[in-house]
Amino acid sequence: MYEKNIIQYTKILVILIIYFLLASYKPLFSQSSAYLFFPSLYKNSGVIAYYNDNIIKAIELAQINCDNNIMEDCNLLATLYNKGEYFEEDKQMAFNLYSKSCNNGNAEGCYQLSFFYKKGITVPINMQAYREYFDKSLSLFEANCQAGNISDCRMLAEKSYIYNEIPDPDNNGANILSDLCYKGDSLSCMVIGNKLLYNGGDISDIVYYYDQACKGHDTKGCSAILNMYISGTFGEVSKSYKEVVRLVNKLDKMCFSGATVACLSLADFFTKYKKVYKIDNRSPLKYLEQGCIYNNKIACDSLGDIYKSGLYVNENRGIANKFYSKACQLGYKSSCTKIKSWE
Repeated sequence: MYEKNIIQYTKILVILIIYFLLASYKPLFSQSSAYLFFPSLYKNSGVIAYYNDNIIKAIELAQINCDNNIMEDCNLLATLYNKGEYFEEDKQMAFNLYSKSCNNGNAEGCYQLSFFYKKGITVPINMQAYREYFDKSLSLFEANCQAGNISDCRMLAEKSYIYNEIPDPDNNGANILSDLCYKGDSLSCMVIGNKLLYNGGDISDIVYYYDQACKGHDTKGCSAILNMYISGTFGEVSKSYKEVVRLVNKLDKMCFSGATVACLSLADFFTKYKKVYKIDNRSPLKYLEQGCIYNNKIACDSLGDIYKSGLYVNENRGIANKFYSKACQLGYKSSCTKIKSWE
C-alpha cells in the first residue's frame, strides 16, 4: 500500500513539474525579435542581423550596442549613414562613428576612417593622416588576428584576396580564408564561394564552399545552394528532391525567424516549382510577405508587382502602392519610379 501511494504521488509530482515547465515556457524566438532560427548562432549582434537581411533588428541592436561601446555595431551604423541606407545620408555622422570605433581600438573603424582623410570626406584631404590611420588599422588587424579574432582575420584576408586593397603577392589572403572555412567559419566559406562564382571558377569548388557555409547555418550559403537548383545547375530538381526538401525546410525556419534572404530564395523557388514531390504547393506570396514584414525592400517591391498584376491575388492598385511606398522608403529607387508612373 505504501509503495502504491509513493508511485501515485510520484506521478502527480511529475505531472505538476511538466505543467509548470509548459506554463513558464517561452519561445526562444518570436517574430518581433528573432533574426536567426538556430540557437547556436543567436547573438545580440546588429552585424549578424544585417547580414541576414533582418533590417529591423539590425538597426535596433546596432544602436543599443554602439551606445554600449560594441564597436562592430558602431561600424555598421557608420556604414549605413555613409551610404544613406535606411538613414538619411550623413557623412559627418559616419565619420564620428568610425572615429569612435578607431579610438576604441577597432581595426575596421581605423581602416574606414583612413579613406575619409584620403578622399577629403567631411575633412580636408590629409595624406599623412590617411597613412597613419591605414597603418594603424593593419597593425590592429594583424595583432587581433594573431590573438585569435576570427572576424579580423577574415576582414584582413578579404581586403587582400577580394578587394586587392592590401598587397598580397603570395596569395596569403586566400589561404587564410580557406583555413578559416575549414575550421568552421561559414562567412569565410561564403567569401571564397562568391569569389569563385564571380571569377567563373569550377562549379564543384563553388558548391563545396557554399555547402560548408550552409552546414554552418549560414542563410546565404543555404540560399545559394537552393538558387543553384532553381537555375538548373544540378539538373532536374525532381532527381534531388530529398536534398531540396531539406534545404527548403531549413530556409523556411530561417525566413520565419527574420533572415529575409531566405524568404526571397524560397519565393523564387516556389515561383518556378509549385510542387516537388513531398514539398507542399505553397505560394511565394507568404515568403515575400514575411520578407517585407522585416523590411526587405526587394520583397516589398515584389509584393507591389504582384498586387499590380493580380498574380496570386486580386489586382489592387492601392495595396500595390502601399508596398511600393515601403520599398521606396527603404531605399529601393525603382519602387519610387513605379509610384510616380501612376501619379
